Amino acid sequence: MKIKSVEEFAFPQDLESIVRQEGYWEDESFEPLIIVVDQVQYKGEEMLSYQVQFDLFRESGGMDGNQWEDMFRNKSMKQNLSC
Repeated sequence: MKIKSVEEFAFPQDLESIVRQEGYWEDESFEPLIIVVDQVQYKGEEMLSYQVQFDLFRESGGMDGNQWEDMFRNKSMKQNLSC
């Protein structure tokens, strides 16, 4: 199985609105990775929290978990998301 290129990933422009309405946002288009964003409270402030899960026994695009986390963190910062 070959997963999509990291360069193809982008959070939806209306991510914060989706999370407020639905309670979470999930993307399985990078299977075996599943990206989940939900709203949490931290020190009394509402913010978005993301989680990336993947099956270690499947191909993960040649990247380890830390590299995937760094990529998602960088993408969220570029899009000014409070993840």
